[in-house]
Amino acid sequence: MHTLYRLGPLLIGLGCTPDKGSGADTGGEGASSIDVIGILITPDEVIVPVGTEVQLEAIGLSADRNSVDLTDAVEWYSGAPSVASDSNAQESEGLLNGMDGGVTTIVAVFDGIESAPARVTVTDAELSSLSISPPSVIVSAGESIQLTAEARFSDGASADASSQVRWITGDASVATLDGNGSLTGQESGATTVYVEWAGVSSDPIEVEVVGGSGSSGSVDLTIADVYATADEDTGFVSAWVDVENLGSGTAAAFWIDMWVDPSGTPGFGDWPDGYAECEYVGPGETTTVLVQAYAGDGSGTHDLFVVVDSTDDIEETSESNNTQWASTSSGGGGSGEPNLVIDFFGGYSDSDDGSSYYFVDVTNEATSDATGFYVDVYHDMTSAPIIGSTGDQYERISDLGAGQTEYLEFIVEDTCSYCESWTLLDSFDEVTESNESDNIESTDVELY
Repeated sequence: MHTLYRLGPLLIGLGCTPDKGSGADTGGEGASSIDVIGILITPDEVIVPVGTEVQLEAIGLSADRNSVDLTDAVEWYSGAPSVASDSNAQESEGLLNGMDGGVTTIVAVFDGIESAPARVTVTDAELSSLSISPPSVIVSAGESIQLTAEARFSDGASADASSQVRWITGDASVATLDGNGSLTGQESGATTVYVEWAGVSSDPIEVEVVGGSGSSGSVDLTIADVYATADEDTGFVSAWVDVENLGSGTAAAFWIDMWVDPSGTPGFGDWPDGYAECEYVGPGETTTVLVQAYAGDGSGTHDLFVVVDSTDDIEETSESNNTQWASTSSGGGGSGEPNLVIDFFGGYSDSDDGSSYYFVDVTNEATSDATGFYVDVYHDMTSAPIIGSTGDQYERISDLGAGQTEYLEFIVEDTCSYCESWTLLDSFDEVTESNESDNIESTDVELY
C-alpha cells in the first residue's frame, strides 16, 4: 500500500500505484513537462535481507494526476546509511542496499520537494512465504493489471516485495509480466502466474485473458458501503470505501475521490480533499480502498461525499450509482454487524527448536466492533475443523474495532516435514457476523 503526500493543500491517497516506467536511465526526462506537486517512493515499505539490494523508484505527480519517473532526477537520502544505503550514482540511482539489521527511512528530494519517507527494515530473518494479490485476474487482450507480491518472514514481518521477486507466467503467449508485476493480456486463453524469491515460491493465481481490448464484458461500478472515522488528535479523516463491480467485465486503474464537509454536491472537475486509485475489481467482486484526507479542525464528525471513477476512465452500463454521502464517527462502532476476515495465514516448522510457528492477521471489515471471540490454530490436520472445537493453540480477542487488524503469532511445540494446518476465527460462534463464510483457512507447512 502506498501513501501519497502532496504539497499545497494536503492530499493523501492510499492504495495507488502509478506507472513505474521502463526503468531505463532517463535522467529524469519529462520532469520539466509537468508541474510536480508531490513525490511518491515505491515501494514505500520494504523489508531487505542483509546483503541484498532492491530498486526503489521515485514517481512525481502533477495536479492533474499525470505521473513521471523521477528516479534518476531526485537526490536519495537514508536516515541511517549504516542500516541501508541508497545510491545516487549514475545508472544505479535509487538502488537500496541492506547493510545491517535495523530500521530506517529513505526520502527523495526534487526541486525542493521532499517525498514522504519510505520505511526500510533490514533483517536477518528467513523468508517464510510469498503470496500474490489479487488472487485471480480476468483481463482483456492489450489491457494491463498491476499485481502485488507480499513477502512474509520468520519473525512475522511482511512487506510488499513486488520489485524483489521473480514474476513467472505459465504461458507468455496468453499474458506477460514485467519485473514489477505489471501483467498484460496478450491473447485469449488461461494461464497461471506465480513468484519466486530466495528459493521460496508462491501459490499460483489463475489468469484469464478474454477477447480484444474492451471486450471483457460490461462494467457497472457502485459504492456498496463507506465506513469512515475522524482522528481528533491529528485532524485526519479515513474512509474505507467498498467498491463493487456489478457487471461481467473487469475494471482497472480508476480513481476514487472524497470531499470533506463540502458546501454542496461537488461536480465533475472539482478538486477533492483526498483520492486513491483502485487497481482492480473483477466481475461480481468487491474491493475495499482506503482514502484519507486532512480535515484539520479536530472535530470527530464530518460529512463526506465519495465518487467512484471520478475522472470517468471506465465505460459503465450505469453512471448513476457512482456517488455516496457518508459521515464519520470518532469512536468506531456503528449499527452494522461485524465481519471477521483472515487477511493472512501462514506458518513453518523449525527443525532447530522442534516447534511450528503460525501467523494470523485478523481484520474486522465492518462498521461495528467485534467483542469476545477466539482465534484457534489447528496444527497438522487433514480436514477442516468444526465450530466448537479447540485448536492446538488459541487466543481470545476481547475487542476488535471496526476497520482494525489484530496480528497474532502462535507457537506449537511440534513439527511436520510437510503438512496442512488450519485457523478458525470465532471458533465458538460468539460473534454475529454479516458473513460467516470467511472465518476459516488452511495453509501448507514445511520443515526448515
